[in-house]
Amino acid sequence: MKAIEMKGDDGQYVGLLLDPKKPEAIVGAEELNRLKPYVLHLLFQSSSEDPSLKNRFVVTKLSEGNRAAFTIDGEKKEASQKLLHKIQHLCKQGLTEQEALIVPQYMGSNAPVIRHRPMEFQVQEDQMVVKYVTLGDFNNFDAAMKKVAALYPEVEQTS
Repeated sequence: MKAIEMKGDDGQYVGLLLDPKKPEAIVGAEELNRLKPYVLHLLFQSSSEDPSLKNRFVVTKLSEGNRAAFTIDGEKKEASQKLLHKIQHLCKQGLTEQEALIVPQYMGSNAPVIRHRPMEFQVQEDQMVVKYVTLGDFNNFDAAMKKVAALYPEVEQTS
């Protein structure tokens, strides 16, 4: 992702804080459907899950706005939560923490660089939401998906 720098009204560098708890960062169904093949790839690459999971791992629209979450159809709540936590961990390793998806923020010549991870995976009850914070016009979800596609070229997109 491209580096950013922010300055306040006084011309001084300003550090951004990303708050993944903000609900407005939850992405919609279209974005999740684009991300889903990569999430499934990470899951099946690391373990031998039931192949039917590919069809039961679905995108579900949430009640508020254009937001959506991943859910697992036909699974009891406890088993679903356990599997979603496993998927969350795999996504953190395989996506969130990948160097290609980190956005550096330049803070001036005498200051350290802040490294933002704009994509976050959170399990809430029996669903997993994905949150994404756009950092500058050029570090949007589309740019992140291009980086994800470059990380996993073996994954075929369906859309």
